[in-house]
Amino acid sequence: MEKQSCQQCNCQFESRKIKKFCTRKCYFDSKNRTTTLTCKWCNVKFNMPFARRNQVYCSIACTNSATKRSRVTRICLQCSKKFEVITFRSSAKFCSLDCKHTNMRGGEESTTILTCENCEKEFEVDFIHRRKRYCSYACRNGGKHNAMYRNKKAAKKISEAITKSIIDGTRNFQKGYKTGYFESSKTATKQFYRSSYELRALQKLDADPTVTGLQTEALRIPYTHEGRDHIYIPDILVVSCGKTKVIEVKASYMRNDPLVSIKSNAAKEFCSKLGMIYEIWDEGDF
Repeated sequence: MEKQSCQQCNCQFESRKIKKFCTRKCYFDSKNRTTTLTCKWCNVKFNMPFARRNQVYCSIACTNSATKRSRVTRICLQCSKKFEVITFRSSAKFCSLDCKHTNMRGGEESTTILTCENCEKEFEVDFIHRRKRYCSYACRNGGKHNAMYRNKKAAKKISEAITKSIIDGTRNFQKGYKTGYFESSKTATKQFYRSSYELRALQKLDADPTVTGLQTEALRIPYTHEGRDHIYIPDILVVSCGKTKVIEVKASYMRNDPLVSIKSNAAKEFCSKLGMIYEIWDEGDF
């Protein structure tokens, strides 16, 4: 047992362990001790908990009175207007956040107009995005700006994978088109179609007594567009009167589409070499 002195009541006590206080009461009393301070504004003495021994003013009223009196005048670096700040903010350079942000932008507007490098349309962005090159995600990853187009091996691999998924019927297309399987009486097999126009074309061919066989998406025709190799898959392959026809089903308004023309020219050349006939059907043909 060792004799020790309590730091709160200064009494002597014995304990086997080294302690600062003789009892728990002295311990909690030490936490609640107060100190006397003098207010710098009204010079009145006041008591505060020891943890807040660095407080300068006795009340909020004295705090507000002191800070209101001790103000300095500054000139805004952006708009050159005079403004007042409390003493501890005497180093302030701007009268508001707007002036600060305008100064950081070098006087430029908060938004800027840019031109998309892909579609060449103008679009508006915040100043922080002023180095943006494309107006949208689609433009950034479309056409010649897509990283795939700078790598011929990757482009070929992706094209083959997409072609395979189309033939297998596992590729998800844009919603809104009617898709399904048509059971042909000519072949006793189910033929996959990707639009209501294709279904109507299949129904017409199946009802034609001269047609002896038909199959959807049976050919793969290579073609080149914008210096890149692609694969075109026509809609229907038909055998009628001993002749083989390749039929592409499109809406009438798409006949003059540049990409449709490129594909049809490639298909005509491909079919002429194999003795087949290539045709484009629209809603007027069925």
